[in-house]
Amino acid sequence: MAADRPRVLILGGGFAGVGAAQKLEAAAAEVVVVDRHDYHTFQPLLYQLASGLLDTTAVGHSLRDLVQRQENTSVHQATVTAVDLDAREVRFDGLAPIGYDYLVFGLGAEVNFFGTDGAAEHAFPMYTLPHAQRLKDHLLERWEAADKDPSLVEDGALNIVVVGGGPTGVETAGAVAELYRAVFAKDYPKLPQEQARVILVEAGPELFSMFKPKLREYATKALTDRTVEVKTG
Repeated sequence: MAADRPRVLILGGGFAGVGAAQKLEAAAAEVVVVDRHDYHTFQPLLYQLASGLLDTTAVGHSLRDLVQRQENTSVHQATVTAVDLDAREVRFDGLAPIGYDYLVFGLGAEVNFFGTDGAAEHAFPMYTLPHAQRLKDHLLERWEAADKDPSLVEDGALNIVVVGGGPTGVETAGAVAELYRAVFAKDYPKLPQEQARVILVEAGPELFSMFKPKLREYATKALTDRTVEVKTG
């Protein structure tokens, strides 16, 4: 890159980081994207990975592919360890420090359990591709275990509680219910399917509080039709 071009260092290859890099395609600048993974996670589809509707490659896409036509952009896989604002430099694990003229922070968010005791230790977050894969593996493992020992079903081993009545919670509960009723019911015909409960819990009075009343009503009915138990309030 020409020395007179400013360097834009983008930390994070999520929607914010990739969006910023693509907007700078025609800029007279050197654009550097660094993420701890070599893929971009399409978070709205994580629930489909967790419920077996999509493969990993459909949800995690190569970061380099997303900017491969941009001659001014490069991608590195590394974990950020420190940011030196005075020196205008970012340090990484396993990668030489990179100086910058402009720094874009798009490192994402941490899961918020809202102070719920035991949630961090026992709950399954849905923020990353490994999160979705872990949940998928766990659901399959529980059904396999119940197939070997049907008494686990009565003990609640197949029950799943989804916390949060926003888009992610509603989509996840619906997809898991379809996985249970359409796929696992055929794969494990000897298990008492009706005892495997899918429960959606929302602290507020309604699901989809950010949407219009008709959509809230539709979501509740659609879930109920799919045997999801909706608990609000």
